[in-house]
Amino acid sequence: MREIEIKVKIAEIESAINFLKEKGVKFSEEIDQYDRIFLPNGVTYDDLQVKQSENSVLRLREQNGKVKFTLKQTQSMELDCLEAETVVEDPVEMEKAINMLGFYLAIEVRKKRKKGKLGELTFCVDQVEDLGGFVEVEKLFSDEVDAGSVQKELFDNLLAMGLEIEEQVFQGYDTLRYFYLKENSSD
Repeated sequence: MREIEIKVKIAEIESAINFLKEKGVKFSEEIDQYDRIFLPNGVTYDDLQVKQSENSVLRLREQNGKVKFTLKQTQSMELDCLEAETVVEDPVEMEKAINMLGFYLAIEVRKKRKKGKLGELTFCVDQVEDLGGFVEVEKLFSDEVDAGSVQKELFDNLLAMGLEIEEQVFQGYDTLRYFYLKENSSD
């Protein structure tokens, strides 16, 4: 499945949730997510910024007592990925397999998420450790589509809804957190 999304920074989580509820988005209960992101050996997030397409990133996500493994292959840009995902019975062995495949643990991301649907769109309102509040709008595709056009449509829809947005973000939380930590390290 191909997931194309937009991500925007917001100032106030509860205001965004209430606003989207008023527009008809039905949200789930808040969930805690703990992501461990793996990159190919010898590759850093700095490298990924140079070569945006055709990168493979692996993720182990803990949520509600379960662990899922996800392979993300970047297509035209970081927020345009082909994804394959499955539940993991033994996370320790899965991490060993990931390492044996030539990947290393690059970054960890913790967030609180409320997820909702409105038509074909999925809305995620996230509070991300070190980074603050965000709204993601995602749409899934099985066909080849122009990611830039889809992202523009998603962003225009979000603007038309009237959500107060600080800025649009073009990177995943793992990349954002990597650069946040790099910028704020005491080295």
